[in-house]
Amino acid sequence: GKYQGQMVAWNMHSSSPMQPAAWKIYTQKDGLQCGDVPRIIQTKDGQLWSICDQPDKGINVYNPKTKKWHSFRLSQIFGGDDSNWSIMQTRDGTIWIGGHSRVFVFQNNQWRVYRYTDVPLPSARIVMFEASDGALWLAGRNSEVYRIDYQDNHWKTYRGLHFQCESKNGTRWFINREGNVVSCQPETGKWT
Repeated sequence: GKYQGQMVAWNMHSSSPMQPAAWKIYTQKDGLQCGDVPRIIQTKDGQLWSICDQPDKGINVYNPKTKKWHSFRLSQIFGGDDSNWSIMQTRDGTIWIGGHSRVFVFQNNQWRVYRYTDVPLPSARIVMFEASDGALWLAGRNSEVYRIDYQDNHWKTYRGLHFQCESKNGTRWFINREGNVVSCQPETGKWT
């Protein structure tokens, strides 16, 4: 991302980064509605998805086949604003977008929204991580952390713990309210 909502791309397969022709700057003229600090993912089908936390910007999707950007706003579907804090694609192909106190889900070409007033979600800016077993971690900034096995509708809350990350071996790492590091081995159920 760049200042004024531009995005810079370098084609690493075509030429040297020292060659100006290797770089492309995308702007509103290309259909991009990007904020100053975008979060970008590449999906399994090669598309680029971009979100930002600015409430007046939407979602941008770049199709590498057509070489075109498409922008849309979830606020036009669900109301509210377009302040989004995190984006990810889970192994089943579902796109997840964490907003403020709500999560948007794009699955089977359909959008759904989950709000903290309807389901257990942090009432804050939401960031997400996929666990090694496919479950989803939802963490609110200075707020609650939830672990969701969304395929079976299981929700878990660890009160007083702030999720940090999951190691490759599946160990889950947290910080408690006192600032201590806490870990859990899910296979054994052992907490340290």
